[in-house]
Amino acid sequence: MRQMQLGPALCPRTLRRDVASRSAVPAAACPSQRRTGGPLGLLPPRGRSPKRRAMYRRRSRRRRFAKRDDRTGTTSLRDGRPALAQAGPGDHDQGFARRDGRPREPHLSPERTPDLRAVCRDGVPDWRQADPRRVLPRRSIAMSQTTTEEHRPPARDDGPSGEPILLAAFPTPAAFPLPGPSEPLGRAFLAERGVIDGEVSSKHLRFSRPGGRIHVEDLGSRNGTFIGGHALRPREAVPLEDGAVVRIGRTILVFRERFEGPLAPETPLGTLVGPFGLQNIRRDLARLTHRPVPNVLILGETGTGKELLAEQVTRALGRAGKPFAAVNVAAMPATVFEAHLFGWKKGSFSGSADGGEGILRAHARGTVFLDELGELAPELQPKMLRLLENREVLPVGESRPVKVDVHLVAATNRDIEDMIDAGTFRRDLYARFLARIEIPPLRERPEDLFAIVEHLFQRRGVTLDPRRVEVEALERLMLAPFRANVRDLDLLVTYMEPSGGLTLRAVSEFLGVAAGDVGARPLSRDLVNRVLAECKGNKSEAARRLGVDRARLLRLLRKIAEEG
Repeated sequence: MRQMQLGPALCPRTLRRDVASRSAVPAAACPSQRRTGGPLGLLPPRGRSPKRRAMYRRRSRRRRFAKRDDRTGTTSLRDGRPALAQAGPGDHDQGFARRDGRPREPHLSPERTPDLRAVCRDGVPDWRQADPRRVLPRRSIAMSQTTTEEHRPPARDDGPSGEPILLAAFPTPAAFPLPGPSEPLGRAFLAERGVIDGEVSSKHLRFSRPGGRIHVEDLGSRNGTFIGGHALRPREAVPLEDGAVVRIGRTILVFRERFEGPLAPETPLGTLVGPFGLQNIRRDLARLTHRPVPNVLILGETGTGKELLAEQVTRALGRAGKPFAAVNVAAMPATVFEAHLFGWKKGSFSGSADGGEGILRAHARGTVFLDELGELAPELQPKMLRLLENREVLPVGESRPVKVDVHLVAATNRDIEDMIDAGTFRRDLYARFLARIEIPPLRERPEDLFAIVEHLFQRRGVTLDPRRVEVEALERLMLAPFRANVRDLDLLVTYMEPSGGLTLRAVSEFLGVAAGDVGARPLSRDLVNRVLAECKGNKSEAARRLGVDRARLLRLLRKIAEEG
């Protein structure tokens, strides 16, 4: 029996030689081959039954009268019906269908497979356009279809986002980007942004960025430029650090290298005041509003307003107006800790004539604020684990835990990480607080200080007029390292006479003599008049001899004139 031949055999009569090009060009296949060969050139072996030979003749006749549409790649008969629908049973060629209508795969030997690398449509091989004369081993096909994709690492984080911003802390809160190197900052520049100051020169200072770092340069202004309380020399560019306090005239600016948030001053968070320095806290509260968590830990130094923030956390968690209790766990004796928090059963200990719910169950569906969590004794810390994890409490004398629906907001001024390293605080207890909010100290947000001072005056029923504030006194407060934060500031306002405004003398008496004020003479009326007479009315020279800036001397002269 003859074996099946792969590929259409070319009849010698179909070859003609091109004398000019000396190349053999195959002509069309002979009719006998078109009648007997399939699209893959499969010749029917001799010796088959008459029925099978008749089947091959019918197939060849159908191909002869079929027409192909090159645009769509489909083959149809003259009557318009698709050729696949005319395939009879037993047709094993890939161009025809099975009895169930599905197209057959080509009848090929397992060792040889047609090359389909150039005849794929949308990643799916098109068997009708395969070249049967060009074959590749199956292993080569698998290797050609398997490609290694290039790994792309995650995008690099070039650092925190934001842009350099100047925050006006006094006399009017405002925020605006730095002017360009060719645009000096002066009186008109500030007036366009809502800050009116007649003591600022028309071209007071200029910002530049040599080497990518922000520098500031005084342009020979009349009242000078002060950075951190120190006067700049004219035409000398000095670098600016993040949080630097810049004073020009009666305006105090705070430089922020990367500021994120709206340029308009924000409203207070309840009684927590911060027009610019609480942007991170506002974002954390917004995150809690969208994704509430039952355990929140507030970190911050003493006097930063942790309990005030706890009220805002309660509001963000959707439990405003519901039961709220503040508990100082440091002041609670260890012997009654469980009874006070979890409750007790009647008769569980001596003197317990009646049962008690405890603080947690008494404030169900509300919030409990656990202050001074870092002072909790190590032997009491394990008792909080089940409460934070499953909201289960075990009252004293009971044998089964009780479920309680309450949100827990804790606060501490201790460094929990250091306590964990020292072994005085449990890491698993710290890990159960999924949300942690840190309040920055007052010395890290000097741009909010004057707004806080105004709020403290308003609590005493006094409105602080910016015209009664000595800018040097406010600058001294913004540079002071308040260890107790707002508590120290509140004590200062209590010490001062509210009706007298904010003066440098009162601030110096409260904070003590600054390092730059050691040996400075008190500016009495007689001293000022005598030095001014010696300088023949030259106020700039008189201010230099007195060791003050010209703006302060002018304000002192106006005050002397008003007093008569």
